[in-house]
Amino acid sequence: MDEASRATTLNRRTLLRYGLGTLGATALGTTVLSSCSSDAKTTGSGPSTSAAPPTSASSGGASLLRAAKKEGRLTTAAVGVPFSYYAPVVEAFQKFAGFDVDLQHPTYPATSEVYDLAEAKKGKMKPPYDVVEVTQSTAEQAHGQDLLDPYVSSLWVDIPSLFKDADGYWSAAYYGLVSFIVNSDATGGFVPQSWDELAHSSKTPKGSFAMLGDPRTGQPLEGGLGLLTVMSAAIANGGSVDDVGPGLDLLGELAKKGIFELKDPTSLLALPDDAGTKKTPINVLYSFDLPLAQHSGSGEGATVEGHAPSDGLVAGFYPQAIAAGAQHPSAAQLWIEFLQSDQAAALFLANGAIPTRASAIRDGGAKELKAALPAEGELDAPVPSPSQIAAAQKTIDEKWADAIPAAK
Repeated sequence: MDEASRATTLNRRTLLRYGLGTLGATALGTTVLSSCSSDAKTTGSGPSTSAAPPTSASSGGASLLRAAKKEGRLTTAAVGVPFSYYAPVVEAFQKFAGFDVDLQHPTYPATSEVYDLAEAKKGKMKPPYDVVEVTQSTAEQAHGQDLLDPYVSSLWVDIPSLFKDADGYWSAAYYGLVSFIVNSDATGGFVPQSWDELAHSSKTPKGSFAMLGDPRTGQPLEGGLGLLTVMSAAIANGGSVDDVGPGLDLLGELAKKGIFELKDPTSLLALPDDAGTKKTPINVLYSFDLPLAQHSGSGEGATVEGHAPSDGLVAGFYPQAIAAGAQHPSAAQLWIEFLQSDQAAALFLANGAIPTRASAIRDGGAKELKAALPAEGELDAPVPSPSQIAAAQKTIDEKWADAIPAAK
C-alpha cells in the first residue's frame, strides 16, 4: 500500500493527534475554582460528566473571570473531539465561564499548531488560537520561536517540574498511562493484565495485538505513543526508560508468535475511534483513550475494557500553552486555571487521565478527589524526560527492523 492509499484508510483524528512528533507571568496567588468532585470512575460507553460544576471563586479568580467574560471568547487548537475524555472538560468550562470555546482543528497535529502561530507572526497578524495543546518538544520549539506567552497559574506550585516549563511558557494539566484497550468480545473475554500475560497466555489470540504506529523517526506513522509502547514493554521485560532494548525483544517475541502481525503498515495501528471494532482487538493506547474507544465500540455492540499493564507502567503528557499576543488573553489564562483546578481534575480522573497535581491532591486534597486517584503504583509511573526520549529514539531507529523483521 503506498502512502497516498494508506492515508485514505487511516482514522485521521488519532493518527494526527498521536502519530506526529515526540512527547515529547504573574501568579494569581489563590485558587480560581473550589474543589467540587463526586463519583469519578469511568463507566459506560462515553466520557463521564459526574463531577459537579464549580461553586465559587476566589477574589483573584473572580477578577480573572470578569476579564475573560468581557472578552467573551476562547479559541483553542487540538482539543474537544466529541465523546473523548476532553469533551466533559470543555462543557464544564463553558458553563463556568459563560461563553463558548471555539474548538479549532480538534484533530490537529502539534507541528501544525506551531506552524500556524509562526505564520501569523510572520504576517504580523494576531495568532489564530489563544491556547494550544501540543507535545513537549513542539512546546519547546514554539517557545524558541517566541510564539508563546508565559503564565504561572495559581496552582503552579502543585505541578511537578517535569510537567512545566521553569519560566511558565507551558505546563501540563494531565497525563495518561500507556494502556491496553481491549475489545473483549473479540478475545473471548480475555483481557491481559500485563505484558507477560499478553505474551505467554494461551488465551491470547493470534494477530490480536496492535500499537500506535511505527516508532521510528522518518517513518509515515512515526513517534509519540509508539515510542512509549516500546518503553512500557522494556520495563516489563527487565529494561527501563533508559534501556529500551528489552522492549524491542518483547515486541519481537510477540511478532514471532504471530500475536503481533505486520502484514502491512496499517497493522501497526491502534486507534481509539475503532479500538472496539478493529481486527486487532488488543490495542496499546493511552488510558484516557478509553471513553472514545468505548463509545465507538458500543456503536458496534462491542465491549471495550482498558487498563495499564501492571508490569509496564509509563506515562506521557500533552502541555498547554498560551499564544504570544493572544486575542483573548484573559480567557486563555482562565482556561489554564480551569484545566488545573479540582473541578477539571475530577473530570480527567473520571475519564482515564491523571491530573499533574496528583501528588498534591494525594497529600492534601479534597476527600472525594483523593478517593478518585489511581493506585500508588500508577501515580508513580515514570514520565520520560526529553533526553531519555531522545536516547530511546536512537536505539529504536537502529534496532527496530532487526527486532521486528516484518517491519523492514
